[in-house]
Amino acid sequence: MFGIGALTCFAVLLFLAHLWRSAAVETARQRLFAVRNDMFVFWADAGLPFDSPAYASLRKIMNRSIRYAHVIAPSRCWLPYLAHCRLKKSRGFQPPDYFGSFHDALESIDDKDIADALREYHDNVISVLSKLYFLGSFSGWFSLAAFFMWAIAKSIVSGSIRKTSSILINRTSSVSANAYNIALAAESY
Repeated sequence: MFGIGALTCFAVLLFLAHLWRSAAVETARQRLFAVRNDMFVFWADAGLPFDSPAYASLRKIMNRSIRYAHVIAPSRCWLPYLAHCRLKKSRGFQPPDYFGSFHDALESIDDKDIADALREYHDNVISVLSKLYFLGSFSGWFSLAAFFMWAIAKSIVSGSIRKTSSILINRTSSVSANAYNIALAAESY
């Protein structure tokens, strides 16, 4: 009797996990579409050329994010990340930097307000992807809980809560950016 109840509960949890993941991916895609649309309207209203390297590379990042949103999850990123670390050590392998061309193109923009606006759009994309990475699956919830437990333990040992909160913010954004690069590199093989 207990086995059937536990099996039924597990089946319901798997079904809910699938629904949760699907909803999270679709929500992230809709938010990315909205950010991309806002950027397009901003760029058109400013009368800037659409073949600008900064605009084109950020739009490419957004299009890839929309296309590969289903890949952004800890359970799908850790194995390629570990393989990348191993290949990097043994063969000097380096996956393509999907954000590098954007940052290089951003430096070439003379108008500070335009560059700041593009940076804000880029930050919005990273924010959407971070939420999807950590909150879009049960493996993300587990990773986030483990990360916070580690950070709390570290702050108790070091006695510095303020320093730990800045570490949490910096590492969370860098983890999702690295996960994005690794996921796209793994998807391209």
